[in-house]
Order: sequence, then structure tokens, then C-alpha cells
Amino acid sequence: MKKRKKYCKYCGDVFHPKRIDALFCSPSCRSMAYRAQKRPMVYKNLVTVQFDLEFKEHLLLHDAGQKLEMAPNEYASLVVKRSLLKTKIIEP
Repeated sequence: MKKRKKYCKYCGDVFHPKRIDALFCSPSCRSMAYRAQKRPMVYKNLVTVQFDLEFKEHLLLHDAGQKLEMAPNEYASLVVKRSLLKTKIIEP
């Protein structure tokens, strides 16, 4: 039996659906697409960023985030937002 290959309508990743009518790769993509449809002004500029960090880099984020009482992913989000503001890719 041939496995079907589809692209997620929200994130664009390739996935192998269990159902022929599946549009999204995961429940989180399905719910984010629903939210974006219902509140486009809130979600239109939302971008997913994925990092491939080495263990040492993750520890640096973890330690810096702990000093500010933040989780590593929250601290990484803060760092990315600051760098985008500095390079004027986004506006405050």
C-alpha cells in the first residue's frame, strides 16, 4: 500500500495522513489555523521559529532564562524579538 504524502495547510510540513481528508499535520496546527481564521488581526503576523541548538547553546539559554525567571523557550523568544527590532525587521 502506498503512503500518501501531504503538506500541512498551516505550517507547510510534509506529513502522512491517517485519513484521506486530513489537512493538517497535527492538532496544534489545526487549532492554530482555526484561531487564525477567527481572529486574523491577531494571528496574521505570527511566525513559527524553530531552532536546532547544540547542548551548550541550550544550557546558555536555560541559565540566562533562569536568571530572569523565564523558561528557555520564553527567553529565546525574547532574544529573537530584540534582534528583529534592532535590525528593523519588525516595528515595536
